[in-house]
Amino acid sequence: MAKSNTCPKKTSVHPSNLDRISDLPENVRENILMYLPIRDGVRTSILSRIWRNKWADAPQLIFDSTFPRISDKSQTNKHLMTVYEVLLLHSGPIHKFTLSFSGLKSCPEIDRMILFLSRKGVQDFKLCISSGYPHNLPSYLFSCLQLKHLRLRLCIFTPPPTFKGFSTLISLRLQNVQFPQNFKDFISNCCLLEELMLVSCTNISCFEISCPKLKHLYYIGSYKTLCFKNMPHLEKVSIYEIEARSKRMKIPDLVQVLHSLPALKYLGVDYYFLLTLVIHDTPNQLP
Repeated sequence: MAKSNTCPKKTSVHPSNLDRISDLPENVRENILMYLPIRDGVRTSILSRIWRNKWADAPQLIFDSTFPRISDKSQTNKHLMTVYEVLLLHSGPIHKFTLSFSGLKSCPEIDRMILFLSRKGVQDFKLCISSGYPHNLPSYLFSCLQLKHLRLRLCIFTPPPTFKGFSTLISLRLQNVQFPQNFKDFISNCCLLEELMLVSCTNISCFEISCPKLKHLYYIGSYKTLCFKNMPHLEKVSIYEIEARSKRMKIPDLVQVLHSLPALKYLGVDYYFLLTLVIHDTPNQLP
């Protein structure tokens, strides 16, 4: 039998056929960038022309523990310069921004970042100062009227006199934050607020809240009075580490407090809260 002179045809593969990651749908590429640390997101620029500077359109920027650990002040300054450069190169809206890495201290650069974000339609903002003095938040923050989620640590929160509250805010988490005396009015003006967490915050002597949409309340701290008004949807309440032994403390009858919360499903309190109730009920029987 004569051998066939026909040679098997070689299949040519165009390089673009092998670049499957660039052929992904636009929304998939955006989701990939959202879940990558910011450093890795920037590195995707070398993948292909389609990925080049795609990170600059990502709607969220997260600068957190994925940053290298900081051991001295020079590294902190370097990190902040990197963050600022990323912001300047960013070309699209920024819906979520997190600045929360080890060694972060109060500094003027943070105010410049907040000013930049106030023009980018930020909806989710997190600023966690690690140590040192609390950061005095600039007035620019209170012009971010599209905020839905706000998380702060070690800050001074002083809204301008003309500020009417964040009308779109859904969750508020604050730790070691200094408040003005009109804290009650500020919370009342956040009419869509569903989650409120306050941990070791100051200047909240009268813990009076009126928030019709609130569902979850978590509080660690001290106060002189406790009062809930217009809270038909509040389901979960946790109140801990109260300096209830103060003679100036005034806690109303527990039945009265619970009666104002028709949707309550969970109540977490500590020993001092219960002790105060006993002291008010039987003041002459305790040492």
